Amino acid sequence: MSSSIIAGISSVAGASGYIEIHDAIIIGGIGGLIYLFGSLLLNRFQLDDPLQATQTHLFCGLWGVIAFGLVHKEKGLLTTQDGSFLAI
Repeated sequence: MSSSIIAGISSVAGASGYIEIHDAIIIGGIGGLIYLFGSLLLNRFQLDDPLQATQTHLFCGLWGVIAFGLVHKEKGLLTTQDGSFLAI
């Protein structure tokens, strides 16, 4: 349980100054789910990560980078409907 909270925090931490609070709650919640599915994925392939750093920092960190481009206050894809911030 506590690792999924850390995963949600690591999903939001990089973008915290550039997103709205309601977006941070959604991104953190999705980050917690990504952590759970990442744990199942690593267990399925029998990969050992005793500190759970891969799920917490790699998977949720990548989600945070993608989410930042989606919900940025001024330039996000969902805010402006312009993909230039995502280099699309």
